[in-house]
Amino acid sequence: MARTVNLGDVGFGLVANTASLQRSLGVLKDFGQTVDKVRKTSDESAQNIVRKFASVEKILLTLFQRTSALTDKMKKVGVAQEEINKVTGAYRRLANTLTDVNKLAALPPNQIARGVTGFRGVLSRGQTAVSDTA
Repeated sequence: MARTVNLGDVGFGLVANTASLQRSLGVLKDFGQTVDKVRKTSDESAQNIVRKFASVEKILLTLFQRTSALTDKMKKVGVAQEEINKVTGAYRRLANTLTDVNKLAALPPNQIARGVTGFRGVLSRGQTAVSDTA
Protein backbone atom coordinates (compact mmCIF):
# COMPACT_ATOMS: atom_id res chain seq x y z
CA MET A 1 0.00 0.00 0.00
CA ALA A 2 1.51 3.31 -1.09
CA ARG A 3 1.43 6.09 1.46
CA THR A 4 2.80 9.60 1.25
CA VAL A 5 5.07 10.47 4.13
CA ASN A 6 6.15 14.10 4.36
CA LEU A 7 9.63 14.66 5.70
CA GLY A 8 10.24 18.37 5.87
CA ASP A 9 8.97 19.90 2.65
CA VAL A 10 9.31 16.69 0.64
CA GLY A 11 6.63 14.02 0.25
CA PHE A 12 7.70 10.44 -0.36
CA GLY A 13 5.31 7.86 -1.81
CA LEU A 14 6.45 4.84 0.16
CA VAL A 15 5.13 1.32 -0.17
CA ALA A 16 4.67 -0.64 3.03
CA ASN A 17 3.92 -4.18 1.93
CA THR A 18 3.86 -5.78 5.38
CA ALA A 19 2.23 -4.86 8.68
CA SER A 20 5.68 -4.41 10.21
CA LEU A 21 6.70 -1.92 7.53
CA GLN A 22 3.39 -0.07 7.91
CA ARG A 23 4.14 0.42 11.62
CA SER A 24 7.67 1.52 10.72
CA LEU A 25 6.29 4.21 8.43
CA GLY A 26 4.56 5.77 11.43
CA VAL A 27 7.80 5.70 13.39
CA LEU A 28 9.66 7.33 10.49
CA LYS A 29 6.99 10.02 10.12
CA ASP A 30 7.03 10.80 13.86
CA PHE A 31 10.82 11.03 13.81
CA GLY A 32 10.65 13.42 10.85
CA GLN A 33 8.34 15.68 12.85
CA THR A 34 10.84 15.65 15.73
CA VAL A 35 13.64 16.60 13.34
CA ASP A 36 11.55 19.51 12.07
CA LYS A 37 10.88 20.75 15.63
CA VAL A 38 14.55 20.63 16.61
CA ARG A 39 15.57 22.25 13.31
CA LYS A 40 13.61 25.37 14.24
CA THR A 41 15.89 26.14 17.19
CA SER A 42 18.90 28.39 16.75
CA ASP A 43 21.13 26.88 19.43
CA GLU A 44 24.41 25.58 17.94
CA SER A 45 24.39 22.31 19.88
CA ALA A 46 20.79 21.78 18.77
CA GLN A 47 21.89 22.33 15.18
CA ASN A 48 24.54 19.61 15.57
CA ILE A 49 21.79 17.28 16.76
CA VAL A 50 19.62 18.33 13.82
CA ARG A 51 22.38 17.35 11.40
CA LYS A 52 22.70 13.97 13.09
CA PHE A 53 18.94 13.43 13.08
CA ALA A 54 18.63 14.51 9.43
CA SER A 55 21.37 12.06 8.48
CA VAL A 56 19.58 9.25 10.30
CA GLU A 57 16.29 10.23 8.67
CA LYS A 58 17.91 9.92 5.23
CA ILE A 59 19.49 6.57 6.14
CA LEU A 60 16.18 5.15 7.39
CA LEU A 61 14.29 6.36 4.34
CA THR A 62 16.79 4.68 2.00
CA LEU A 63 16.78 1.46 4.02
CA PHE A 64 12.98 1.47 4.15
CA GLN A 65 12.80 1.67 0.36
CA ARG A 66 15.34 -1.16 0.00
CA THR A 67 13.48 -3.28 2.56
CA SER A 68 10.16 -2.77 0.84
CA ALA A 69 11.59 -3.64 -2.58
CA LEU A 70 13.32 -6.74 -1.21
CA THR A 71 10.25 -8.03 0.61
CA ASP A 72 8.24 -7.56 -2.60
CA LYS A 73 10.76 -9.74 -4.45
CA MET A 74 10.76 -12.29 -1.64
CA LYS A 75 6.98 -12.60 -1.79
CA LYS A 76 6.92 -12.85 -5.58
CA VAL A 77 9.35 -15.77 -5.70
CA GLY A 78 7.81 -17.56 -2.72
CA VAL A 79 10.39 -17.09 0.01
CA ALA A 80 9.08 -18.38 3.35
CA GLN A 81 7.23 -15.81 5.46
CA GLU A 82 9.66 -16.50 8.31
CA GLU A 83 12.52 -15.17 6.17
CA ILE A 84 10.50 -12.09 5.17
CA ASN A 85 9.75 -11.47 8.84
CA LYS A 86 13.48 -11.56 9.62
CA VAL A 87 14.08 -8.72 7.17
CA THR A 88 11.16 -6.56 8.26
CA GLY A 89 11.85 -7.25 11.94
CA ALA A 90 15.47 -6.21 11.55
CA TYR A 91 14.43 -2.96 9.88
CA ARG A 92 11.88 -2.28 12.61
CA ARG A 93 14.47 -2.84 15.36
CA LEU A 94 16.99 -0.56 13.65
CA ALA A 95 14.37 2.13 13.03
CA ASN A 96 13.10 1.95 16.61
CA THR A 97 16.63 2.32 17.95
CA LEU A 98 17.61 5.16 15.64
CA THR A 99 14.37 7.09 16.12
CA ASP A 100 14.54 7.05 19.90
CA VAL A 101 15.57 10.68 20.29
CA ASN A 102 17.07 10.21 23.75
CA LYS A 103 19.21 7.25 22.65
CA LEU A 104 20.16 8.77 19.31
CA ALA A 105 21.45 12.02 20.78
CA ALA A 106 23.99 10.02 22.83
CA LEU A 107 24.75 7.39 20.19
CA PRO A 108 28.23 7.74 18.64
CA PRO A 109 28.31 7.86 14.82
CA ASN A 110 30.29 4.61 14.65
CA GLN A 111 27.45 2.81 16.43
CA ILE A 112 24.99 4.10 13.85
CA ALA A 113 27.30 2.87 11.08
CA ARG A 114 27.57 -0.54 12.76
CA GLY A 115 23.80 -0.84 12.98
CA VAL A 116 23.40 0.06 9.32
CA THR A 117 26.16 -2.35 8.29
CA GLY A 118 24.51 -5.13 10.26
CA PHE A 119 21.19 -4.40 8.61
CA ARG A 120 22.78 -4.45 5.16
CA GLY A 121 23.91 -7.99 6.03
CA VAL A 122 20.26 -8.88 6.70
CA LEU A 123 19.32 -7.43 3.31
CA SER A 124 22.07 -9.45 1.68
CA ARG A 125 20.81 -12.68 3.28
CA GLY A 126 17.30 -11.80 2.10
CA GLN A 127 18.61 -11.32 -1.44
CA THR A 128 20.35 -14.70 -1.21
CA ALA A 129 17.02 -16.26 -0.19
CA VAL A 130 15.45 -14.71 -3.31
CA SER A 131 18.21 -16.11 -5.52
CA ASP A 132 18.00 -19.55 -3.91
CA THR A 133 14.21 -19.71 -4.27
CA ALA A 134 13.93 -18.28 -7.80
